[in-house]
Amino acid sequence: PLADAYFMACTTTQAPEAIEGIEAALGRPAVASNQATLWNCLRILGITDDIPHLGRLMRHDAAPALIR
Repeated sequence: PLADAYFMACTTTQAPEAIEGIEAALGRPAVASNQATLWNCLRILGITDDIPHLGRLMRHDAAPALIR
């Protein structure tokens, strides 16, 4: 209950398939390392579109609040 968000560092997790369920179960944002890498690559390329089903980080309106 004290966490602002959860980070999953393991690159072998199937986060794209599970991230929304994890966030719903925990009631907090969750970020996996592969997801964060994808987010950064897209931003470097200038792509800021929402990507459905990949968690709050991939929603254009929510991501800035997660990145401090």
